[in-house]
Amino acid sequence: MLQYTQSGRFRIFVILACIYAVLIFYLPSLSNAPIVAIPDPSLIPQIIDTIVKHVFSVTVWFAEYLSHNIDKIEHMILYFGFGTLLYLTFINSGNAGIRKHAILFAMILGIIYGMADEIHQSFVPGRTASIADVLANCIGLVLAQVILASPLKNFHKNIKK
Repeated sequence: MLQYTQSGRFRIFVILACIYAVLIFYLPSLSNAPIVAIPDPSLIPQIIDTIVKHVFSVTVWFAEYLSHNIDKIEHMILYFGFGTLLYLTFINSGNAGIRKHAILFAMILGIIYGMADEIHQSFVPGRTASIADVLANCIGLVLAQVILASPLKNFHKNIKK
């Protein structure tokens, strides 16, 4: 019964990850279309400043950079979601080797996809590819793995028992 449930979850996450990947690929095809709708961009520097000073202890330079490059935040958010779906897909695989290295597989596939998406954007009128976007994609992927892997590691061990 566990195998069937795990297989069903795996299929669902594969479908969700594929749909998400198609959306990531399609959205940049729309010239000058925002990836994530931000309700009030004037609040972003204040939000970033608060987060930097009180939660993450990131340098002020990084906050300034992000406040002037909102699209990098969009990339991080988008690839955080993609990294989450990739991790959940691999951790629910029927293959023990894939489950064991779910973080690695999610990172590799996510980074390759992020680079391919940037190459794709270079062919879209009004869009450009950049190393900074690839880096923002990677940050989103890494954050997803860090946040998901730690608490879920014990959860998945308890399910297998």
